[in-house]
Amino acid sequence: MKKLLCILLAVSVFYTGCAGREANPIPAYLPGDENRSCQALKAEMAQIQADMQRLPSQHYKFATTRFGL
Repeated sequence: MKKLLCILLAVSVFYTGCAGREANPIPAYLPGDENRSCQALKAEMAQIQADMQRLPSQHYKFATTRFGL
């Protein structure tokens, strides 16, 4: 019985650890893009690229605290 409980606990911890959040893809085209200026679109692209640069460092911090890396 204890062996089964240990196996069940290990499997549940494994599956909980592998759980991620649902993907939230960004559409390539948003309604109203045709009415925006080139400068506004470039500013939005620059903001998105800055956000993307910041995200991997947040992921690395999560991995180091969670997995002791």
